[in-house]
Amino acid sequence: MAYHHDNYLIVRVDNQSNVNIIDNNSCISNISLSTLSSSSTSLDQKNPESTDSSSELIEAIRQELKSWIDTLGVQSAEAQNLKEPITCHTRFIQGSFRQNSPFKHKDFIYFLVQYNSNSNQLKNDSLNTHSNQQTLQLTANGLIRVGFRNLFLQRGEKLVNVERCFSVLDFFVTRQRQGWGKLLIDAVLRDQSITINNCAFDRPTPVMLSFLGKHFNLATPRKQHNRFVIYDGFFA
Repeated sequence: MAYHHDNYLIVRVDNQSNVNIIDNNSCISNISLSTLSSSSTSLDQKNPESTDSSSELIEAIRQELKSWIDTLGVQSAEAQNLKEPITCHTRFIQGSFRQNSPFKHKDFIYFLVQYNSNSNQLKNDSLNTHSNQQTLQLTANGLIRVGFRNLFLQRGEKLVNVERCFSVLDFFVTRQRQGWGKLLIDAVLRDQSITINNCAFDRPTPVMLSFLGKHFNLATPRKQHNRFVIYDGFFA
């Protein structure tokens, strides 16, 4: 099945509220931002007006972050039959840096964001002219939360301490069988310059394990005492 993602952005945010737009298949350059800026240029970083538009888009995304994190966090918890969300805005922003800890967690959330630009023609009666005003709508349809953890993992007969282990901590898309989940994970792997075999997965559900087997050929999960899962090739 072929998937079309021309109207999607991958957005990365860290727990210091830094927002970055990950260019997926150059789709960013197709967004018109006339509602966010007086200029309707594309996001060309070489163009000063476009840079202003990019900043406005990022600010618009930042204003949605709390709602996106809390809403998708609750939906993820419900899908996993958890009593409370793994991911919420307060914990993500305020609770990821633990006091009296030798290792400070810096987590990231990647969002799959759909954008729709609707053009409305407005009439200026005094000038008897028409102008086009575009409305940009942003909707988060999925998230994946990742971070680095110090983990004790089983390697053969030994329990070894793996420092700065790249870990998938939460993962959810609002609709399955759309290609969204693979799109998100592929974007994370590219952005972090890591392979799927070097990831540890925190408490993956049977659905998640099946997804990893189908799309990434991860067939034999190695369940750990701390409820993380790793796969063959992790220690390679």
